[in-house]
Amino acid sequence: MSGRFKVLVSLALIVAAFTGSALAVAETYVLPVIVRGVPGLNGSYWDSEVRIMQLNLAEPVAVKRLWVATAAGGFVDAPTTAPSWDLPFFQGYRGLAILTGTDLLQGVDATHASVALDVQGKAVVIVHNTNTNGAGRLPPEYCCLPGNGQLTSALTAPIQGPSIIPWATSGKNVFRVNVGIVNPNPLSATFRIKGESFGNGAGNNPYWTPWAQPSGFDVVLPPWGWLQINDVFALLEAMLQPGWGTPIENWLAPASVIIEPLGGLPYYAYATPIYSPLNDPEFIAAIPITP
Repeated sequence: MSGRFKVLVSLALIVAAFTGSALAVAETYVLPVIVRGVPGLNGSYWDSEVRIMQLNLAEPVAVKRLWVATAAGGFVDAPTTAPSWDLPFFQGYRGLAILTGTDLLQGVDATHASVALDVQGKAVVIVHNTNTNGAGRLPPEYCCLPGNGQLTSALTAPIQGPSIIPWATSGKNVFRVNVGIVNPNPLSATFRIKGESFGNGAGNNPYWTPWAQPSGFDVVLPPWGWLQINDVFALLEAMLQPGWGTPIENWLAPASVIIEPLGGLPYYAYATPIYSPLNDPEFIAAIPITP
């Protein structure tokens, strides 16, 4: 190999290295709800675990907290002091970071919050909220939180305009549906929460039509606010006109929740449908809809 060819190869490797770095564009991942060791209903006890896995075997991943949204109003992290975590790369091996609710809520007074992460490098971010019954992480490596709960990928795109939660079930004491909204803005935001409960009067006919559509109610979130509305159909039932008949909170039926922002600010939203006898939640992300 000639000296000139060696120089050209070296320059090509340098260019490739810088090009690879330039392609590692940062992306924002929003963790809809994070908790750290808090008691819940029916003797439950909740904690959070987030796993961040590298997807490019030749690229490190750098993670930094961007902002925190809480019920009282959160804050934006200063870049120089924000909690951060680095996943160095090992050529041919995939790296994994496991963060707990305590890790993610450093410097936060609230026990519940939504957290945004800036992730530099190709990665997947998975959130797990777990009913641990108060038990700690499992030995010997303390890798994992015990128990069952809800698992979801972190959210990446905020919603503009109305959205729908397409999987919900009305029926108090059997199902309860909690609706969460995150306001990632420096301004307060108002949202109208509406619902649809569906009926089927033809036995096993697979087609259901809306039979109750309460007018809804408004909620206001402060800047960097997070709100979880518990048992939303118990609240929506109060919106029906007197004399409607069977309250929808007592009527076991498929349902949906509609979120209408009263303004143009972006937001994130989700629902946690819970089968009350087992206290076992699921996670449903809101989906944008046409008004």
